[in-house]
Amino acid sequence: MSVLTQKLSDDARRIQALLAGVSLEQARWKPQPAMWSMREVIGHLADEEQYNFRVRLDYTLHRPGECWPPIDPEGWVTGRRYNEGDLTITLERFLQLVPNRSNGCVACNNLTGTQSTLHHLVSYVRAICWQLE
Repeated sequence: MSVLTQKLSDDARRIQALLAGVSLEQARWKPQPAMWSMREVIGHLADEEQYNFRVRLDYTLHRPGECWPPIDPEGWVTGRRYNEGDLTITLERFLQLVPNRSNGCVACNNLTGTQSTLHHLVSYVRAICWQLE
């Protein structure tokens, strides 16, 4: 298992442990109105796994000349009403998606291809690693 893959797995377990025993009110609480609650943060993390990382990795590997589709994290969190949802279900969704990112990272390690595709991918993977620090 690579260091990055291990870190992704460890972080997912830490998030799960931090949320154990959190009440409904605690999960909905926002430090400030413009900030996200725990429920919204977990919904955002699941969205990043499903609609950002996976999609952009696919475009990078299989459609290198195409522009990535736009994302709207803030709009998704409010539009999908994550603060009203079930934290347990949203957390499970996130935890089920994490191994897919790990698989994507493994695929990146086995890449061969054009210099521009690799440059694009390296830039994106660096951004992902920066998020993990």
